[in-house]
Parts: sequence; structure tokens; C-alpha cells
Amino acid sequence: MNTNSQPTIAVSSCLLGNKVRYDGQHKLNNIIVDEVSKLFHLIAFCPECDIGLGVPRTPIELIKQNDIYRVIEKNRDGRDVTDLLTSAANQFLIKNSGLNGIIFKSNSPSCGIHHGVFATKIQQLSNFLPIIEEITLENIAEREKFYSRVLSYHAENQ
Repeated sequence: MNTNSQPTIAVSSCLLGNKVRYDGQHKLNNIIVDEVSKLFHLIAFCPECDIGLGVPRTPIELIKQNDIYRVIEKNRDGRDVTDLLTSAANQFLIKNSGLNGIIFKSNSPSCGIHHGVFATKIQQLSNFLPIIEEITLENIAEREKFYSRVLSYHAENQ
């Protein structure tokens, strides 16, 4: 995956300025572009695009059903894409087995660390992989802690 010695971090594609959001926009994050990209090799990912939702697309939302979060398209059909996102997480880790960390987009039904279906599955499958949301990177101490964890993970898995 990464031909140089820098650790590799996967980043929600919208945070890198790619127009992959449901509305065709991005959520460019200057910390990632100006700082993280100089320290680590970055690869972009968008689970919603990966499962074929396209850009622009019908927004998706989290719905709690019987204590389980489901991801549903916000249209009259209300298609459930939860299983597609879960499967995409499995495939993502297989395809990117050399990852040393992930930066997720906060408050996303797919990538939010606390309830996002894709991010939750990634955490279940790789409980030691350093992960963080872009909003947490705004805290310098948390950012430095994440960098340290990524470097340690990289060193342990060389």
C-alpha cells in the first residue's frame, strides 16, 4: 500500500476537500491538509460512495430500532443501507491491511465514531488501530496523542 516509510492513515474523503458528500460538497479540514498530510501518508475513503450511493445523493440518517442503529435513506422508500456499510467496513480493512490509523468525519451516519455504522464496525474489527474524528484533532493534546499512537502502531506492525 505505502511504498515509503511513513505511516499510512485513512481519512474520510470529504475532509481532504473531495466533493463526495450527499450534497456534492466537501468538509475540507485545514489541520489534516496542512499538518497531518506532512507527517503521514494519507489515503481517502468514503463508505457511502463505496456502496454506490453516488454524489449528489439522498441523505442517510441513523434510526434506532430495538436498541440497534440502522442507516436509512431519507426518502419515501427509506432503503436500509446498514448491511452494505457493514460489509464495506470488512472489505475496507481487507483492502487496506497496512493502515496505521483512521481519521473519521464526526456526526456522520457512516463515519461518526460513536454511532456511525461503518466506523463502529471498523472499531469492532480492529480494536487497537488508532482512530479519531476530525473535530478531536482541534485539541492539540489529543492530536499529539493520536500522532504518538499512530507512530507506535506503525513501529509495532513493521
